[in-house]
Amino acid sequence: MIDVLQFALTLERLEDTFYREALADKGRIPRGQRAVFETISAHETEHVQFLEEALGGKAGSAPEFDFTAGGAFDPQDYKTFLLLSQAFEDTGQRAYRGQAGELAGAPERSSPRR
Repeated sequence: MIDVLQFALTLERLEDTFYREALADKGRIPRGQRAVFETISAHETEHVQFLEEALGGKAGSAPEFDFTAGGAFDPQDYKTFLLLSQAFEDTGQRAYRGQAGELAGAPERSSPRR
């Protein structure tokens, strides 16, 4: 279970860092959309804090993230920022759903129906 929580923490740190960096860049997010991303960012920060507290000394240090993927993306561009935001949120949701049994402490997983 520790490895599942550590993975979740990495995903939450990725999202937290992504939104904090975008909000720190005053020109990246249009003024009319900032409040939405400030709310999302606050939630991601809370998720990181929760998981760090739950893991204690096993949380490890935060990695550095390259949101350009080696120059393939320009997260400074608002449309690209939105695409990356959606991709990160979708990845996090799929990861949590995939590990729901582990997180709930289910003794075994059922196989998918065919």
